[in-house]
Amino acid sequence: MLKEQHPSLNLHKAAEGWLVQKEIFQIAGKKKQEFSVCICEVLSRAASTALLTGILVIFMLCLETQKMRCRRTNAMDREGDDLVTRLTKLFAFLLVLILSFHQVIAAEAAEPFSKDALSIPSLDENTAIYAGTWVAGSEEQAFLLLGNEKVMWLAVATQMEDGTYQLIAQSKPVLSYEKYCLGKVVMMDKWDDGRPYFWYYVGNYINYYLLASDAGDGTWIVHSGYIDAHGGYIDACEEDIDFNFYISDSEDYMLVYETAFPQIEWPIGDNLNLEGFDITIIQRECEDALEYLDEFDKTHSLGEQDDTYKIIWDW
Repeated sequence: MLKEQHPSLNLHKAAEGWLVQKEIFQIAGKKKQEFSVCICEVLSRAASTALLTGILVIFMLCLETQKMRCRRTNAMDREGDDLVTRLTKLFAFLLVLILSFHQVIAAEAAEPFSKDALSIPSLDENTAIYAGTWVAGSEEQAFLLLGNEKVMWLAVATQMEDGTYQLIAQSKPVLSYEKYCLGKVVMMDKWDDGRPYFWYYVGNYINYYLLASDAGDGTWIVHSGYIDAHGGYIDACEEDIDFNFYISDSEDYMLVYETAFPQIEWPIGDNLNLEGFDITIIQRECEDALEYLDEFDKTHSLGEQDDTYKIIWDW
């Protein structure tokens, strides 16, 4: 089911608050008659009680500013008035900042993720949303686990103007439905920074983690990940698997390691793109990289470099 009101409307209200407050500051220097008329016009556009409160506080500041422009005949009164004006101005300004930040934070906070909030017309009837999270604390994009009764895969959906969502990237299968049922899935953008993760685990036996992000040009990539699995204990894993990887600063390369250091920079091409991401390719390349690194480590001392691949020994 679609929500009747989109989060962008709340952002528009917050933006309106900033603009109205800014406008009051701009009219603070007008003449008395113009000042009163402008204030009435701006107050008439206040959309909420919180916004009105912020405006009234700035109104106090503006009145004090006008007061400073008036000539005072008594020097002692002027000195006292100036002190009160400065204190009032400081207090009002700090209060306005607090109210304004509250408006923006409240407007940007998305509702808790609910798969019922997404309508994706392109999904066929056999595909369902099994888990997901909003991206960067906004309902404009969602990081999803899609699937059917055979396989599960990752996807990113972006909100269109009509409120529906369109899939902009889909991986190849990351889990079978059978393995999904054996464990638990957590999906979260922990810091609301646009780097959501997928985490599948089965007790202490399997940990499977993938972190995704926008590369900056609209292309979604798997930024890093790992699989730590102890084979033979459960049906979901028959062999030991242990590798870690993350994208390198060098284009088309990733850094691979087993336990922190050493690490090896390994070519991966565009296989870290979320669109078409294949975990079997990543696993194979990581295992080849670790095998190469292990052989290199046996014959070289700390700090030595390989002729083909870059070796990172420490921080």
